Formats: sequence, structure tokens, C-alpha cells
Amino acid sequence: MNQSDAVERLFLIIQKYLGENPDKVLNYLPPKAMAETLGLDAPRPAGDMEQLFSEIENYLQYSVRTGHSQYLNQLWSGFSMPVFMGEVISALCNTSMYTYEVAPVALLIERKMIAELLQIIGFTAGEGQFTTGGSNGNMLAMMIARNRAVEDCKKRGIHGVPLVGFVSEDAHYSFDKAANILGLGTNSLVKVPIDHTSTMNPVLLEKAIFDAKAAGNIPFFVGATAGTTIRGTFDDLTTIGAVARQNDMWFHVDGAWGGSVLLSSARDQHLAAIEEADSLVWDAHKMMGMTLMCSLFAVREKGHFDDVLKLGDTSYIFHEDDDLVDPGLLSLQCGRRNDILKFWLEWCYTGKEGYQKRIDNFMSLIAYARAKVVADPKLELVDENGILSVCFRYTDDQISDLNAFNIDVRRDLYEAGASFVNYSYLGEIAVIRLVISNKNVGKPDIDRFFENFDKQARAKLLDIRSDS
Repeated sequence: MNQSDAVERLFLIIQKYLGENPDKVLNYLPPKAMAETLGLDAPRPAGDMEQLFSEIENYLQYSVRTGHSQYLNQLWSGFSMPVFMGEVISALCNTSMYTYEVAPVALLIERKMIAELLQIIGFTAGEGQFTTGGSNGNMLAMMIARNRAVEDCKKRGIHGVPLVGFVSEDAHYSFDKAANILGLGTNSLVKVPIDHTSTMNPVLLEKAIFDAKAAGNIPFFVGATAGTTIRGTFDDLTTIGAVARQNDMWFHVDGAWGGSVLLSSARDQHLAAIEEADSLVWDAHKMMGMTLMCSLFAVREKGHFDDVLKLGDTSYIFHEDDDLVDPGLLSLQCGRRNDILKFWLEWCYTGKEGYQKRIDNFMSLIAYARAKVVADPKLELVDENGILSVCFRYTDDQISDLNAFNIDVRRDLYEAGASFVNYSYLGEIAVIRLVISNKNVGKPDIDRFFENFDKQARAKLLDIRSDS
């Protein structure tokens, strides 16, 4: 089979997959049965293209349909044809984003897109780069802050300097990993409690900084969150930023989830003063609908990438013959995937106004879902402050263990393929966390989710009553 025939056959399979409208999010099988069904231990004949098409069809049949309107499990979902087209062409060209020589078109598009996003953020004199994700961007922010705080850190390391960073107790776990990777140790990361608004308490932040100084430590970094992973809340950037500046600390905003609110009509309400932050992470693969990965790390002022990341003998690849500085010189990575073409195509297709409508609609749907929880006497809204999430649980006097009950209902929904939603803990309470990042989800889909959840909960409750 030649390449042209293989491509035609492949796209027939894709066309069939896209044309289906299955009721289920997935065809669930437990791990052992799945491995047996896929025949993973069976030998595969080399050079057999028909076998490859069979593998692809099996993969699609049993994979989770993350574009399904009942996939409400993660902060990313949905399907976009422009994004898909960009992914296909990126794989076809198989370039790397480190030099203009090897990726001339992609790098110019990336440069244009970064400039556009910096303008939206308010970092008009800054710079940015696309990374492997928000976790990587959070680490880069802490790395820049570390090198800023310790003289000649790039060459000498931190050599025992007692640095201390501060994040909310609801901050993403990537900050803990960053502290570990950067040689600071997780004990150097102070988790500031949240207040009644479910956001970082600025008063307790100030106290924690004072206590750190009194103990002989050096506060160097504050990480605020714009859209916490579980509750979906936004820290007060104005107040936290002022505290950071008063103490000469790097002020970073983790906007991996909520950064896209920059494009919404609610920007000023939730992201006031973001242009005064020192750095920002913004994941376009979340509310903006990109496929994984597509994440921007941006800094307010230029020069930090050069100071912190430019290292080693790179003459074999970076020749600096053009008027465009090769971005690989200023990146933590060497080889870097082309994540920009899909972003560019979707940006051209949707437009800034289209994105405003999309993000506004997501927030409206979350408010709609929250209202449904409040109106249902069997459901409890566990956190009232979520802007981008709804954290709730099913309750009944006959349920002895509400945590186990809700986790089991969630699991039953998943295995049935009816709805796929996630759960987490707020303190000691297990909550169902409903999020929306699929542009094709509407109110009927939210209604269907709650109908599915209620049906599954009632069935489980009936079993409890029968056993008792």
C-alpha cells in the first residue's frame, strides 16, 4: 500500500469516527479485560498495514471521547476542526521550534501570536514562549525568581541561601514539584490559607512573609492563582501583587485554567491588575480548545529568558545569522513541538470576539449548573465561590458515608459511559467537580448530566435501602 492510499484509508476511518454520535462517553472495560480485548500480548506481523488500521480502529473504539458533551472530567475537552487540521499538518512537516532555519513559517507565526497575547495580557514590553504546559511555566517563573534573588545563581547555585516562596493552599501541585526540581526543597514553599472567598488570604500572606524574615529566611516568590484547579476561584491579584512589590518579591500568576478569562467580558472583575504581575502562565489547551499541549509562559519585562536560560555551546545549531533570534536559545527545551499552527488556525477562524462569546458562555453555563445544584434539595453546594467550577455532592440521611457514596456514583457513571465527571476533596469532604471547557456543551447537556447523576444516585440509594 503506497502512502497516498494509506492516507486515504486513514481519513476514511477518521471520517467515520467524526460522523458518529454515540450516546456513551466511552466503552468501559476494566484493565485486564481491556488488555485481553486489544490483544496487546499477541504478536504483530511486521510491515502489515492492515494490522495498523485495525489497531487504530480498536484505539478509537475504546478510547474516551473527550469531545463528547458529557465529558466534564478535566479542564480540557472538545473537538475543533481548525485545531485538528493544525495537528495533522504539524505532524506531516515534523519540524522543531528551535531555529528559524528549520521552522521559518512556524516561528514567524509563533512570534506574531505571542505578540498578540502579550498585548492582551498587558505585557506590552515583555516576552513569551510556548512550553510543555502550565506546570513547566510555573517552574520557569520560580526559576527566574530564584536566579533574581541569588547573585550569580546560574553558575554557583543557591549555595545554602534560605529562599522561601508563597502560594495558596489551593495552588496547583506543580509548585511543589518546582521547589523540588530547583533545589529549594518543598519545605521552602509556604502554603497560605484561603479565606471566606476561597482565595489566598492577603493578611495571612503578609504575616507569613513577616515570619519568614524573622526566622532569617529570604522571601523571593509569590504565586497567585487565576482559576484554582478544584474550586475555580481567582486570587486577589491587586492586593497580592502589592504585597509582593512591597517585599521585593517576584509576583507570578498561574492562569493555566483561568487565563482565558482575559478574553471575556469578566476580565476586569476577576483579573484586575494582571498587567502588573511579573509573569503569567496561560494554557490555551484548556478553555481555548487547543489539543494538548499549548501553553504560554509570559514575562512583563524582556531579558529574563536570556539571563536565566541561555547556556552552553550551541554553535552546532544556533547560528544567529538572521534578524530573528532563535527561540531555542532562550528556552528550557532544545527540541520543541510545533504547538503554534493549530493555535493560529483556530485564532484565525474563531477571532477575538468569538473567543469572548465562548468564555462568557462557559461562565454562564457554570452559573446555570450552580443554580441547579442550589435548587435541588438532594444536592449540596460545597463551595459557593467557584467561578469556573461547581463543587457539590449528593446527600441523604440514609447515607452513612457521603464521601464513599458520591465517589461510587461518579465511578458508576463513568463505567456506564453515561457521563464522565471528576471528584476531589475540599478538606475532608469528597466533592463532585463539574467543569466545562467544551465549546459544544449547552444547557441541555448540563441538564442531561444532572439527570444521569440523579438517576445513578437514586439507584445506589435504593440498593442501600434494600440491604438495610
